[in-house]
Amino acid sequence: MKKLKRAGSLVLALAIALVLLPIQPVRAETFGDYEFLSSGNTAVITKYNGRTSDVVIPDRLAGKLVTAIGDGAFSYNSSLTSVRLPAEADTIGASAFSYCANLSLAVIPTSLRNIGNSAFEYCAKLSSVNLNNSLLNSIGDKAFYMCESLTTVNLNNTTVTFGDQAFAHCVKLTALNINNCTAIFGEKVFSHCEGIQVLRLPNTVQEYGTSAFEYCTSLTTVALPNGVATFGDGTFAYCTSLTSLNMPNSVVSVGDRAFTYCTALTSVNIPNSVLTLGAEAYYHCDNLQTATVPESVKTIETNAFGECPDLTINCVDDSAAHSYAKKNSIKFKLTGKGVSNPGQAKASPSNTNPPRTNSPDTREVKRVNAKAPVIKTQPKSQKVKKNKTLTLKVRATVTGKVSYQWFKCKTKKGKGKKIKGAAKANYIVPTKKKGVMYYYCVVKNTDNNAAKKKTAKKTTKRAKVVVKKAVSVKQNPINGNVLFVYSKI
Repeated sequence: MKKLKRAGSLVLALAIALVLLPIQPVRAETFGDYEFLSSGNTAVITKYNGRTSDVVIPDRLAGKLVTAIGDGAFSYNSSLTSVRLPAEADTIGASAFSYCANLSLAVIPTSLRNIGNSAFEYCAKLSSVNLNNSLLNSIGDKAFYMCESLTTVNLNNTTVTFGDQAFAHCVKLTALNINNCTAIFGEKVFSHCEGIQVLRLPNTVQEYGTSAFEYCTSLTTVALPNGVATFGDGTFAYCTSLTSLNMPNSVVSVGDRAFTYCTALTSVNIPNSVLTLGAEAYYHCDNLQTATVPESVKTIETNAFGECPDLTINCVDDSAAHSYAKKNSIKFKLTGKGVSNPGQAKASPSNTNPPRTNSPDTREVKRVNAKAPVIKTQPKSQKVKKNKTLTLKVRATVTGKVSYQWFKCKTKKGKGKKIKGAAKANYIVPTKKKGVMYYYCVVKNTDNNAAKKKTAKKTTKRAKVVVKKAVSVKQNPINGNVLFVYSKI
């Protein structure tokens, strides 16, 4: 009993001592061009008041170690062209460098752990990001959103979570180097990254968020690592140039709209590990010719292969794929019970159970002439500020192979001029000069199954694009009130 009383007294004394410990005060201070909050021996920068274009942020302010760049500390600084962060900084706050329109270089230390939401959003001239350190664990929502000049992202040896739209609309991003990383993707992480052509990710990436790579319209090849279990909804939707996809044997489900409108895809081999194909998984893959679906697939949701006009499904007799094909009047070829179907393997020549074909459905029907494309999505008339990104889009269905060519015209009804290099479903409009221009796209269907005329064209409606002067707001430096608004030439 005495021991218990003595222990209780010790606990009480310790609690009193903790209460009486001095709490480090947080103070607002100024040192040179910097405003910061200090606590003990550390400092968090809250505002930069300088006009220097090339900024080297000191490791210490008034003797205190700089550990973070606070929320909005450098935002809207149009003078800033390069910045070197302190050696011990571990956090870049929300919107810390957002809308720094001329920032082209950011040197990030190996001590960094967290990049806040919108940290570099709309840094239109930022060209590369090197995140090669083992401490980084979080890249916030829209951290590099609309960094239109960003071409390269390097990330190595870390466990990191990518926030929603972290690199979305980085339209010039071509090199995505993610090596030896355990990565978790949020929604639309790399959506509208229209420069990525080849995607190779490490086997430590196990989950892709919703629409992670949608509208990556230049993406042609995807090499996915073993370990990926699911494709989120819309993972590769509208990747209109995608022709090659290696799906590993670890995949158990393909999400809704995962490959919808992948109009360049001609064949799909689904591995034995897959159990479910989501709704509209391959919807409007207009040039899809064959899909090999194994017996392991037990559930095929509505329109999984909808609007794929020339599709033949290779499947096992009485399987879910067989039932789906019959129910939806899709051509099919039967491969027999229990025939192995690994994701990339071809049927063995020694197979004694040859494929059977359902007679009426697999006969090739020769069309007399190629059919004109059906335009599903027309380019829209829009207004945009100078130097802002604007993308016109067209979506069409064809019976053969689809191709695109964009034209421009100064008038609503005049003859258009062919735009060199504009031969994809999406077209990025130049917005460096103010003015009015009309754009339209000629969509071509090449159908080699047609007996006579093998091509047919359809022209979209004209989209009127008005490029306006950028608007700036002049504020009173004392109270922040708006003094006047003016247009930038």
